[in-house]
Amino acid sequence: MLRALSGLKRKMFCTLLIVGLLVPALPVAAMAIPGDGDESFAWNLANDEEDRFTTLLAAATAAGLADELGDCALEIEVTLFAPTNEAFDALRAEIGDDAYNDLLGDPETLRAILEYHMLPALVYSEDLLFLPRTYDTILGPSIDVTVGDFAVINGRAVVWEVDYDTCNGVIHVIDAVLLPPDIEEDCQTIAEIAAADGRFTTLLAAAGIAGLDDELADPDFGPVTLFAPTDTAFAALRAALGEDAWNALLADPATLGNVLLFHMLEGKVYSSDLPAPGNSIVAPTLLGQDLLIEVTTDGVLINGVAMVIQTDIDACNGVIHVIDAVLVPELDAPTVPTTPTTPAPPASEATTVPVLPATGIGPEGSLPWQALVLVALSMGLAYTAVRKYGLARS
Repeated sequence: MLRALSGLKRKMFCTLLIVGLLVPALPVAAMAIPGDGDESFAWNLANDEEDRFTTLLAAATAAGLADELGDCALEIEVTLFAPTNEAFDALRAEIGDDAYNDLLGDPETLRAILEYHMLPALVYSEDLLFLPRTYDTILGPSIDVTVGDFAVINGRAVVWEVDYDTCNGVIHVIDAVLLPPDIEEDCQTIAEIAAADGRFTTLLAAAGIAGLDDELADPDFGPVTLFAPTDTAFAALRAALGEDAWNALLADPATLGNVLLFHMLEGKVYSSDLPAPGNSIVAPTLLGQDLLIEVTTDGVLINGVAMVIQTDIDACNGVIHVIDAVLVPELDAPTVPTTPTTPAPPASEATTVPVLPATGIGPEGSLPWQALVLVALSMGLAYTAVRKYGLARS
């Protein structure tokens, strides 16, 4: 069959064939479900075939937003992330009946929550599903969109359906209600969560010595991703170093600060951002040195020495992943000075950092390989067509 086609047509056929093979591998949510573009947000939500947005519409009415959602003459085009009834039911179970009823009875707070679900611009799935980004909302505070098998907002809400066109914007369906940082009921800082947990007394003491305690306690700091060693992890490091070397480390705020910064990444990196088992990524830390994050069938291994034993503890200023060993960076000076009476620990007992690969994927991820293939094929096809057109004219 291919032999009967001209060169250009053969390239087009191959491209379409490959596209057909790749499309099923893309996220399910990438398949757009169009709404009625001649009707408003309110009309499209009210006429959903499964009646999934009755709570959202009732909340919009209580918040005084019903008229705006029904207005096709809005001054700006809007992207609306629409939580389903099940999403509101999950919120009710999360915060309790009393708090939920108080929320529904507070129009000002309810309006703020709904405006946190709206962007003052059109954002379609072609950007949303493939490019991790931060978007400013109509309320003001931003939302973080990470990309894995699905787009996930603030590590909380999965984007299930996309691109419902309306006369005043576009709707994407999500499975959880987003709560703005300043009114989120369970929002605590990294320092508050660590203090309440009880497993991180050494980490918090080290942060105090290094002058990082104020940052970890500041809701406006970051956000950062913290790989948090437990007290047991620090005790193992202390045993490996010996008392004198351990005390010397605690007496050196600069070195201690570098060690802690080696445990932090910029932005929120959730477990859903990691690749499938058998793969790895390289992530730059706030210290500037990289971490090798390996995803195995047994769990997530950091720099070959620390296993992640708990993931995705969300905080106002970041996200915490608990690890079972302390990560030690490469420093210009000796990490911990020793004395003639306190020899350095044997190499078999010392905490080491493996040589990191020169290439990898950063914490913000990259385009899916299918999308890169499609882009390359499209560019090649376009170039061939233009070249043949030019030859024909000459």
